[in-house]
Amino acid sequence: MRQIKKIFCIIMTIAFVLTFVSPVSTADAATKSITEGEWLNACSSDDYYKIEVTGTGYLTLTSKTDNEGDIPYYEILNSKKKTFSDDSFVSGEEPIDVIVSIGTYYIHYFGEESDDTACVKYTFTPIKEKQNYCKAKAISLKAGNKVKIYQIPKRGFNRYFKIKLGSKKKITVYSECNIDIFNAKGKDLDVSSAFAEDDIGFNGLKYRTKKKLPKGTYYIVVRVDNPFKSAIDTVWWQ
Repeated sequence: MRQIKKIFCIIMTIAFVLTFVSPVSTADAATKSITEGEWLNACSSDDYYKIEVTGTGYLTLTSKTDNEGDIPYYEILNSKKKTFSDDSFVSGEEPIDVIVSIGTYYIHYFGEESDDTACVKYTFTPIKEKQNYCKAKAISLKAGNKVKIYQIPKRGFNRYFKIKLGSKKKITVYSECNIDIFNAKGKDLDVSSAFAEDDIGFNGLKYRTKKKLPKGTYYIVVRVDNPFKSAIDTVWWQ
């Protein structure tokens, strides 16, 4: 009995001490404001710049520095100040686009602390997310019409497009993602793939059916192979 009482006293003592101990968290770091479209001198890894996003869209992040040889690194973090995408950081003066949904985000600097000229700015562009996530909701796509696909990290779904051929022919599909082509009965079609930039300056892939397709309805499926990727992709056919 004495041993049980002793253990109970130890547990109560530990619980009492923990009541007055504050956990260490990134929430203790400085949170500051940033105005959309304005350059901000942000060069401390201790600071987090808060952004409130009111809908689905993409954040464009751009950085710069006056120090030759230095590269300013910034990242976009989620509401928990954690990385949420494989493509959420910018280095140098080439901007990035990160697809986001409604919520709180932070811009964080993780470049050289000695670079006191590092600056960053952001803009937000709202988008309307299409729900063509299955064959039944496939979007009709006419030849030559280009459509953009917005891929939100952790919400990556394959996208379905429906095309109609009025006569027998081969088709070529251009995409920045991997694709499948199948007929109305769900049968996959044989296609060849190659890089397309040599043809039309498009930095992506082209897929061409190996045989002429009979007149009828077909489906293009743009595959999302990396659900953590943030991307704006383009697809069209001819």
